[in-house]
This record gives sequence, C-alpha cells and structure tokens, in this order.
Amino acid sequence: MKKKTIIILSAILLLVGGIIAIFFLNKKETGRKYEVKHKQLTPIKETLQIKINRYEQDIFAIDTANLAQGMERLHATYPDILIEEGSWENPLYIEQLKGYLSDQIIKKLMRDVNARFPNLNFLQLELENAFSYYQFYYPETTVPAMYTIVPGMDLASPSVFLYNDDLFINLDQYLGADYRAYDQYGIPRFVSERFDKKYMAIDAFKKAIVYRHLPRKKSENLLDHIIFEGKKLYFTETMFPYKPKEEIIGYSPEKYKWAERYHGEVWYYIVGKDLLFSNNDREIANYIEESPFTKPFTNESPGHMGTFIGWNIINGFMENNKGVSLDSLMQITDSRAILNGSKYKPMR
Repeated sequence: MKKKTIIILSAILLLVGGIIAIFFLNKKETGRKYEVKHKQLTPIKETLQIKINRYEQDIFAIDTANLAQGMERLHATYPDILIEEGSWENPLYIEQLKGYLSDQIIKKLMRDVNARFPNLNFLQLELENAFSYYQFYYPETTVPAMYTIVPGMDLASPSVFLYNDDLFINLDQYLGADYRAYDQYGIPRFVSERFDKKYMAIDAFKKAIVYRHLPRKKSENLLDHIIFEGKKLYFTETMFPYKPKEEIIGYSPEKYKWAERYHGEVWYYIVGKDLLFSNNDREIANYIEESPFTKPFTNESPGHMGTFIGWNIINGFMENNKGVSLDSLMQITDSRAILNGSKYKPMR
C-alpha cells in the first residue's frame, strides 16, 4: 500500500513539475510582457544588418606622417560630425588631430579601451536582439549607423547619443565601475558604477533611440517629468524583456529592492507635499536627476526615484489599457490622463 502511494505521489509530482516547466518555458519564449514570440522575431533578425564602426581604432591606425590622406580616406566611412568634408585640407585641423593622437591621456585611454574591448561581438549580439524587438514594434523604422568613439572622458557628452540619426557610443564611459581613472577624474561613484559594458546596449535605447518616438512637448511640472522618464524606461524594457529590471533603470540590486519596497512612501510624500504639479526646478531635480540618493529620504534610497515611480505608472496604464500600442503610449502628452488611467495606488 505504501509503495503504491509513493508511486502515485511521484507521478503527481512529475506531472506538476512538467506543468511548471512548460509554464516557465513559455514565459521565457514570450518575454516579460508576453507579447512577442521568438518565431515572430526570426524573420526580422534575418534581415537585420548591425555594423558597429570603430572610429577610435581607425583613426589611431592612420600613419601620422600622412594624416591628411588618411582622414580623406576615412571620410567615406564616417559622417561629417567626425570628419568634416575638406577638413583634411585645413592645417589647423591637422595640428589639432596630431595633438589628440599624441596626447598621453588619450593614448592611455585607447590602450585601456582596446584591452577591455578588443572586439564588440557581445554588443552586436545584444543590439541585434534589441533591434529585432524594435522593428517588430516599429516596422517602418531603420537601424541607425553606429560609431564608437573615445573623446577623452568628456563627461559633458552623454555616453550614448543620436546625431543626425546616427548612433554614437563613448567607449571610455564603459570601462567598468572598477576603472581607477574614474576616481582620478573625480567622477562620483553613483555615476561610475553604471560605466559598465552591461549597460551599453540598454543605454543605446534609453538615452538615444527612444527620442525618435517621444513628442517634442516641454515637461512643465514634476508629474510631466515622472511620466516622461517612465515612458523611457517602459520603452527600453520592451526592447530588453529578459534583462533584469535593475539593469534597465541602472540600480544596484539593493537599491532596486529599496525602490520596490518604499516607492509608495515616496509617492505619498510627493502628493502630501503638493509637489506633483510643482514646476520648481530644485524639487524636480530631487526626484528626476542623477544623484546618490533621493532627498529627503535615507542614503539607502536610490537616486531619481521619480523615474522608478513613472515606470510603475506607465506599466499600470498599459495593464489597464490593453488596446493602447507602444507607439500610441509614447505620443500621449496628457500626463494626468496617464496617471488616472494607471490607477496607481501603491502600498505604503
């Protein structure tokens, strides 16, 4: 009798295990939002052509004794923002370029970049996957030409940006959180901890591609900024459905757990202090701008908690409005309508 019972229990466990396995396999196949299957992406991937042009390597490969000829030759590959038409005929430009190529700081950066990124195969694979999702949602769009650069730790320039619809990636801002020069340059740790290659493809969409689809409406109050930033994160997550959520927003696992646990407290503080429709730049910066933590909360809180709240609002809106497409969401400019439609009422 006992043996028979054990056999029956074993069979039940196997059946339950099989059901669970099937569930998770299907979950993996369709992604976090359960909208896109891999078989829908396959024909898109087959036509995708992802090429990353490494300007920093090509320019350092030029014979410095023949800079003008080398730059003229590279002009066929690179846009005017990198090599302006006829610039190689300008003696001042050639002298400036010589200074750049001989600068000891730049040369050290180049050695480190080449050591860390002898190739960008990992990035190409991630971008191929992300752009397949992108073209699923936006079939009429094109994949931008892509260029990597080493401008010399120019923090005034974003790590990734679009210019004339070309995508530029500053490799010297992805050398790893442990890269010693970041401390020497005085870059705050809460910034340099995201100077890691795992954020490179994510940043391409969150900091650049997303702006192709956001309306040019000026954000006027804190709620406008919260919704705007939430859209950027939702858009990016849609292109990277298997990436951990903390990587999408750029939080450490510990900071992300704090945000999940206390975002209700932050929200009700904002509402209670009548800050939601404030256009005070300082108050907006507290919840939107990069910072080591969100004032007036503890040092354990992550920065820019307004963006995390915005992400939750957008997710709620899309859950409650199934007929709204990604593109339609991005075009909505009424922040109050999105907030009301989200039914966002977090637990305290």
